[in-house]
Amino acid sequence: MPPAPLPATPSPEPKKTWEIVTAVVAIAALGGSVYSIIETRNVEEASKRAAEKEQARKVDVYAAANNEEGVRLFVANRSDSAISDVKVEFYQGYWVKSQVIPGCSVLEIPVKIVAANGGLIISLGHPVRVHFVDVEGRSWVTSLEENHYPDLKRESGKISLKEKRNVDKLIDSYITEGPIPNGCG
Repeated sequence: MPPAPLPATPSPEPKKTWEIVTAVVAIAALGGSVYSIIETRNVEEASKRAAEKEQARKVDVYAAANNEEGVRLFVANRSDSAISDVKVEFYQGYWVKSQVIPGCSVLEIPVKIVAANGGLIISLGHPVRVHFVDVEGRSWVTSLEENHYPDLKRESGKISLKEKRNVDKLIDSYITEGPIPNGCG
């Protein structure tokens, strides 16, 4: 009598194939998760940087002329919150300081000043850099150069301005501050 046939054993091949497929799918899912986390962080960081600049972008510096007063420089704070430690620096190293520009206010500075001491003419021309601190305590500088749009940058460290070039006392009576004429928007 012939020996009884052995029961058929399942082939190990299909089991290995499924293990490989499962491993590949798991690795792909892990890679997708890592990619998603990285992209989420990038979006969050970009959003945070944009939020940091929100108030700073609303600080404008521009010049305008009229026949009665000549050329005047304007530093407009179009945000709802005040900016502080405002220093306006001109290319010759002359500078003026305003402790605070309230929200929705503009600081006006005459560009040509006749100083009280002997009629010395100080021309406060381009380029102009406006240093200020936003409501969150971050330091910024925006600049205005002839024929260029203002350039806003985050400022690191202290700025170094020569005290003898501070013209606050000479032009204080010429500087005006008030609400933005056409509103804050």
